[in-house]
This record gives sequence, structure tokens and C-alpha cells, in this order.
Amino acid sequence: MTKARCKTLWQPIPCPLSDIEGLESWLGDMAAQGLVPVTIGQNFARFRSSQPKAVRYRLNAKPAPETFLESAPGTPDGEERTLAQECGWYYVTAVGDFFLYACEDRDAPELNTDPQVQALSLRYAMRQVFAPAGLLAYWLVTFWVRYAMGVWPRRYRFVPWVLSSVSGL
Repeated sequence: MTKARCKTLWQPIPCPLSDIEGLESWLGDMAAQGLVPVTIGQNFARFRSSQPKAVRYRLNAKPAPETFLESAPGTPDGEERTLAQECGWYYVTAVGDFFLYACEDRDAPELNTDPQVQALSLRYAMRQVFAPAGLLAYWLVTFWVRYAMGVWPRRYRFVPWVLSSVSGL
């Protein structure tokens, strides 16, 4: 396809990135309409036009960083790509905390056949989603306890009002 005929299309993502099965299914439906994903962000995905075909998509969790100073890799390492290619899958793009793989062969084996490995992948993804909520809960409890004890620096004078409106005091 020439550059002039290659059309780029932006589509809103119909489900949260944590809904793995929903996202995989939606991408498969888009491929059946002739749209191949190029990049996938938090709320929108960019597609390019292609021939309609049946494609299966699978999300694999990125490996966890070794230390808190490191970040998760942007692309899978060579070994992971080689293993996927041996099974008939190819790397497409990174999607949040996941790598997106695609396969056009219906008879190719699944990318994740071991449920324990898939469970580890999903557990990592859930941890990434719920970690900010845990931090927020920690700070709300801390501020509520300080309010109950009457220990407030001057700069936090507005917080008791916010806490009383939230907790119904």
C-alpha cells in the first residue's frame, strides 16, 4: 500500500485497558473490518487501513522492573519475541503495562497456555491498577486520624471541612 493510500484512523477504546479479554476481542473485530492497530493509548487507538482479515490478539504483561528506579521496558526482549515468533505470533505495540501480540494463523497455539503464568501476568496488571487507590486510601485515613486527634498544621485548615463532608460527620 502506498503512503498516499494508507489511511490513519483514531478510535476511542470502548473498554478499560484492564479488561484484557474485551480489548483483545475489540482489536480482533477491528482487524475483521480492515483496521490494524498502530498505537494504543489510554483512551484512543490509532489504526491504519488494511485488508480485512481474521487476526487474534493477545496481551502479555510487561516484566516488572528490578528496582523502583527502573521503568518497565518499552518493547519485549529478543528472547520473548523469538518464542512468540516460533509459535506464530508477532509483536505489534505496547499497551500500558502490556505488550500486544497478533497472530493471523487460526491453528497457531495460544501465546499463554499455562494458566499459572497467565495468572501472574494478570496479578501484576491488577497491582498496577489498584496501587494508586491504596495510596489514596492510606492518605485519607492518615488525614482523618489527624483530624480526630486535633493535630492540624495551619496550612491544612480546609481539610477538616472536606473530611466532614465526605464522611458525613
